[in-house]
Amino acid sequence: MNAVTHSGFENDPRQLQRSQQVRARSERIALVASCLALVKPAGMTDGDVRDWIAVATKALEHVPLDLLEMGCRAAQLRCTHHSQIVPVIEAETRDELAWRNRPKPQPVLMLALPAVPAEPIERPPLPEPDTLNPALQRMGLSRGWIIEAGDGRLVWSDVTTAGGEACNFGGSIRRTDPEP
Repeated sequence: MNAVTHSGFENDPRQLQRSQQVRARSERIALVASCLALVKPAGMTDGDVRDWIAVATKALEHVPLDLLEMGCRAAQLRCTHHSQIVPVIEAETRDELAWRNRPKPQPVLMLALPAVPAEPIERPPLPEPDTLNPALQRMGLSRGWIIEAGDGRLVWSDVTTAGGEACNFGGSIRRTDPEP
């Protein structure tokens, strides 16, 4: 015979489930009874106590055990009469119970894609500076984006990017002050 003692539930999951249900019910009764013990009226008989606990336990059977424990702690602190116990537990656990019972979205399967090198983006050519309206020409000249060539034509200047590379307005632009 094996020296290790077994509970006998290994081969019968129904018996294990039944045992867990009995244990959970006895824990519920103990929690609710602990609330009643603090506010039990002097004239309440043992039969009345059993009836009250049975009704209160039935009314709170939808509350998970951990939330019931939280609600009972609140009831022990706030209740002054046995008729307040169940409503206080209900109020204390309402939000958490609603959160747990909220509709949950279906999980979305996310697949990782292999890294693909980005292709360079072809940008449309800039219009000739001479074709811009006068306000844009003045702004471009004042900021150094447009310069006046030796022959009097307006041309785009080469601008340095934040990385130090020269570009012709194809990437992110960093303003450089024109030389005097």
